[in-house]
Amino acid sequence: MQPGPYVVGKQDFRLVDRSRTTAAHNGKPETAERVLATRVWHPAQDRPLEWLRLGPQPLARQACPAPLVIYSHGFMSFRGNGAYLAEYLASHGYIVAAANFPLTRFGTAGGPQFADVINQPGDVSFIIDRLLAGGDNPENRFAKCIDPERIGAAGLSLGGLTTTLLAFHPTYRDPRIQAAVSIAGPVGFLGKEFFSNAATPFMMAAADIDAMVDYQKNAAQLRTWLPAATLVTLHGGSHTGFVGIAAQLFRWVDNPDSIGCRAMRGKLDDAFDVPDNFTSKLRGQAGKNPAALEHIPCRNPELPIALRPQHQQTLTKQAVFSFLQSQLHPAAEIRDEYAEILERSLALENPELTVSSGQ
Repeated sequence: MQPGPYVVGKQDFRLVDRSRTTAAHNGKPETAERVLATRVWHPAQDRPLEWLRLGPQPLARQACPAPLVIYSHGFMSFRGNGAYLAEYLASHGYIVAAANFPLTRFGTAGGPQFADVINQPGDVSFIIDRLLAGGDNPENRFAKCIDPERIGAAGLSLGGLTTTLLAFHPTYRDPRIQAAVSIAGPVGFLGKEFFSNAATPFMMAAADIDAMVDYQKNAAQLRTWLPAATLVTLHGGSHTGFVGIAAQLFRWVDNPDSIGCRAMRGKLDDAFDVPDNFTSKLRGQAGKNPAALEHIPCRNPELPIALRPQHQQTLTKQAVFSFLQSQLHPAAEIRDEYAEILERSLALENPELTVSSGQ
């Protein structure tokens, strides 16, 4: 699958939100701020011998105004695991930002905390604020290139839940999000009423043999609750197959979830040790959950042979790019073209993929 016409540049920032705290956890004290180590991938100006030059690569001004997409990583992961998707989007003229979340990333002091997902929509909104703001800060060199009317969000697993909250939650929703993609994100405990809070265009990409986020209890329920949503099902796909590093490290493993589940072992009890009202907060309403956090990942000892991660990620790039183009491209005829690709061509050309759409 060929990249787009632009060279991809990247730049790192340390963004600090001093208006919100990072909670105490596992003996680690609360801190008075949330630190977001953020990377931005962008269409860059191609210059000879770029590797000899100091400073960040200049933006490809012909790509401006460009759509912005914020990518959210999964539990025990980090921003770089979405690089395969970010780089592909940037090569096609998107500006893509991803941060290491304070308490759910790999390497969090005291161990990652599942419940901090509730604070991650605020992190994404803060990143958008910073990238759109004028001024002299280094990250603001993107402000004049970003089209504020074309902002999307995407995320994997717990990052997919973060994206879903950004799109639909009555309190955490960011109305600037014009298109949202959850990749293997949990939705089973949210229910139909949750999705009535907004009409954000929404796509889920999911693997039907996912050992961590059960397909039948999550993705398969989505269009019952949100008929307008697009569901892309990767038959024989694994959860870990969506993770960037899997394409190289686990390329010959029969099922990458065998590795992913091994990494999760010993972390699951802490991950699901959440307050009693946690799922009610996620849903934005009190009352009985349609399906509480009852599915414990990685309990099936027999894992079938899965798609190779590189192929799974190629299919994911095609689907996510087509969906975002169908929603965020400024030209109606191009939007229609990519909607047709997503709804018909992808499945015709790739028998391991099906698309269900409300269009």
